[in-house]
Amino acid sequence: MNVFISLKRLMIVLSGCLWFTACSKEEPEPASTSLDLGVAPNYEVVFDSEFDFKLLKDQGINRVNLYYQWKEFETGFDFPGDTTDWKAEIVPVIDQLRSLQMKASFILEITDTDCSEDDPKTCWLEYGMPSDLSFNGFDREPFQSRLLSFVLRTIQKLDREVITHFFLGNEGDQFLRLYPEYEEGHFKMMQKLQDTLATIKNRPKFGTIFTFDITFPGFNDLAKTLAQEIEVMAFTMYPTLSAYAYVEPDKKMVEEWLGEALQITGGKPLVITETGYPATAPLGSAKAQESYTRLLVQYLREHQSDIDFVSWWSLWDSPTHPDAFFNHTGLLTFDNRKRPAFDIWVGPAIL
Repeated sequence: MNVFISLKRLMIVLSGCLWFTACSKEEPEPASTSLDLGVAPNYEVVFDSEFDFKLLKDQGINRVNLYYQWKEFETGFDFPGDTTDWKAEIVPVIDQLRSLQMKASFILEITDTDCSEDDPKTCWLEYGMPSDLSFNGFDREPFQSRLLSFVLRTIQKLDREVITHFFLGNEGDQFLRLYPEYEEGHFKMMQKLQDTLATIKNRPKFGTIFTFDITFPGFNDLAKTLAQEIEVMAFTMYPTLSAYAYVEPDKKMVEEWLGEALQITGGKPLVITETGYPATAPLGSAKAQESYTRLLVQYLREHQSDIDFVSWWSLWDSPTHPDAFFNHTGLLTFDNRKRPAFDIWVGPAIL
């Protein structure tokens, strides 16, 4: 039986040296003094039919991010076949990663893109909503207790030798930008969860994922405030996609984006869950992608103690992605031909 049958979305990361070491402290270990590099997910890749974890390991990939939505675990949703079963689908994956000596992060999105595309009270309706669960704010009942209970039970079940990070919310600022009235409740919820997690020994690092754009300083203030309440702040960042026009990558641009992101974290270790540069016109070129990669890796080598891990967007290009930008950001073409950026990112000098 294939144990990967229900992995909806996976993010793959290639690691050189992990921050993790087994310990019994109440707080996780600090960031590594070495790089922990990686790549993020292809769009709608079916991992069980296209490759498996052993193949990734053989390519030098020894870290993955497991991506799920909270509602996948809730009962009562009217979407047959899309409910994740912990024992049947997640435990075997963690067991497989352990057997290969691979590490992972667990990313739990609160809903689809954290409800950014719809009214917060109705954004669950596509899949149905349990009658006892409603949304009036992140720190309101019964929403808060239900979510916090699930997070705590999940973290306590995760194998610390495999799962090094737990991220609650993926690009949650997308929601908060549309509905700023929920900012205070969101922070209170994260504070309460972090305070509770501080009493649990030998657990993953706790954090969240926001989008980052140097041209939107007001939005980045949200991340700066939240970074004070959690252990690790993660970002997705795309300089070219931000401008949605070709921008020549240079050292100043990379230093500005990464430097500002590190300022936001306030000295805490930084995770970048997605970054990249398109390899085709009009937004980029293979040369531009190679240049951006070299500049990025150079920056990471010079700031190793500030970085937990950084993820490229995709290992393979995806011809099925609806956004042209993401069709051509992979380090490999879909038929496994290396792009120039591959050896820079994955090569022996980094690993």
